[in-house]
Amino acid sequence: MSLVSVYQPREDSLMLADAVKSLDAGSVLEIGVGSAIVMMEFAEAGRLTVGTDISLEAVKYAQRMLRERDILEHAHLVCCDGAQPFRKNLFDIVVTNPPYLPSDDLLDKAIDGGTGGISVARRLLKSALPILRRSGRCLLITSSLSEFEILLEELTIEGYHCVIKKKSHLFFEDLMLIEISSSH
Repeated sequence: MSLVSVYQPREDSLMLADAVKSLDAGSVLEIGVGSAIVMMEFAEAGRLTVGTDISLEAVKYAQRMLRERDILEHAHLVCCDGAQPFRKNLFDIVVTNPPYLPSDDLLDKAIDGGTGGISVARRLLKSALPILRRSGRCLLITSSLSEFEILLEELTIEGYHCVIKKKSHLFFEDLMLIEISSSH
């Protein structure tokens, strides 16, 4: 299993991992578990944590990382696309760091976000938001390189409340942590 094919922690993953440290949640889903750095924050706190990834290699890698830290008992992993296998109103928190770089083709599933850099996020959120409990929240990482304003506008029209909770400037972009919650 090579590290090259599993998305390794970078500024975006570290931003999300840092943000979840202070969250109090009963049940958590991480979509796109990758290296499991975010999932480990929840599992180490003893919270029920589920991680999904479309890559079986990433799921196996995450399982190994969780086992090495002896926290696999609090974590469950599923190889799937988004949150497809889960029923509605199941999780308190959903976190995701989806690919957000604009691309015409989805050649690299770890970084290519599709048209405007939001088509992958849009698809993942479509499966993720219905599984949140009424008071649940979704944390999403995105970039100023993507057309994130369009995504936020669409979510607002659909009845969600979106807040940029944190912004971090890098050389050529701003990374943003967005909190999405139901306004119903």
